[in-house]
Amino acid sequence: MAVQNKELVNGVESIEFATFLSDGTIDASSWVKGNNFASGSVVYTTNADTITSIIPEDKFTSIFTIATPGDPDTFNFNCFELSMDNYQRFFNVDIDAATSIVTVLAQKKCANLAIRLTTQPVHRVKKIYLYSNTECTVGYAENFTKEALVQLAVSASVMSYTALIDGVEKDAIYTVQTVNADGSVINADPPVVNAGANSTSTTSTKALTGTATPVSPKTIVSQLWSTVSKPVG
Repeated sequence: MAVQNKELVNGVESIEFATFLSDGTIDASSWVKGNNFASGSVVYTTNADTITSIIPEDKFTSIFTIATPGDPDTFNFNCFELSMDNYQRFFNVDIDAATSIVTVLAQKKCANLAIRLTTQPVHRVKKIYLYSNTECTVGYAENFTKEALVQLAVSASVMSYTALIDGVEKDAIYTVQTVNADGSVINADPPVVNAGANSTSTTSTKALTGTATPVSPKTIVSQLWSTVSKPVG
């Protein structure tokens, strides 16, 4: 029995980073995959807007309301990997490659990064969340003790960006795409169906020739034609 996908999301498969450019686009060549994230540390927090009702002194109901945007949503995660790449990505640093010395500078860095989160497959599909514009700051999640593994604690404020949708520019926050388990795109376009040209018949039977053309890369496994309506008599 086939199990119907209910658009479930279960766990994080990968987190990737890229540079968000000053012109509002993503440097597609800069995508890199993050590694060794602490279990249970990936958290997305939605900050609600504030609604204020204005009620005159001589009335009992509001005459209008004011919506004040809240703080940006935040995307937080902890990473075990204190690599040079992560220091460059999240800190304001100077690196001496010859000696492997990383000097963390006094002025903290707010990194403009695009973050792409891919979920674990559920019923043969998974989701890709793309936060195109984030402002990332970082600290340490654990003290330097004998027992604890030190973690980088990243807090990404999810900022808006300009998305071009059907030729119209709109302010957006993030996108969600459902793909197959192997990452291939799911094409939801239906096939192009043609029942054939109109014709008349003086007999009790009539042969019609219909066509169904799939949208690449889909294929049609089987066809079933049925009569929708017919003349009475």
